[in-house]
Amino acid sequence: MTDATTASAAHALYDILKDFQPSLAAGIALAAAALAYRSTMARVEFDRKIRADDRIDERLGLLYRLRAVSQQLGAEMRHFSTAEDIHYDNFVVAIPKNVPDIDDAWQRLSMLPIEAMAPLEKARYFVIRSHQLIDRVGQLGPIEQRQKDRMKPMLRNNCERVANACDEIAAILETEIDRMQNLLNH
Repeated sequence: MTDATTASAAHALYDILKDFQPSLAAGIALAAAALAYRSTMARVEFDRKIRADDRIDERLGLLYRLRAVSQQLGAEMRHFSTAEDIHYDNFVVAIPKNVPDIDDAWQRLSMLPIEAMAPLEKARYFVIRSHQLIDRVGQLGPIEQRQKDRMKPMLRNNCERVANACDEIAAILETEIDRMQNLLNH
């Protein structure tokens, strides 16, 4: 009788499970879907974090380059603003008309602190104006030496403005770089 009882109990369990087979299959499918969803969402969140880190790295790189070029350009312009005699040819060689890192930053203003935009625009403007001034000097003949000499104080003034704007940019970027590094470290 034990064999018959065991067989009967197994058959009864089978009948019960057979009745719930669609429900069990649905439960297993639901668990698998939940697991797949969690896995997919984890991957999406991971990709989102990678993109955010890439944007931070890109922004920090831009800020580092702009700070370095601002310090360098500011030092060069300060030299010309205080030089006893400005040689126009030396200025043209030392100071490019378009500074690539400044132009790049100008194209990507959304990555800069808002406070840096005005001094960046001022630096770009007065570098361009200085080159325009030198272009005008180049068009003057040897007879107009007095006019050339009168343009030197204007060039010195432009150089001082660029130097001051570059100092301001560097200080603003220094603060922003420190802030971003603190965020990354915490």
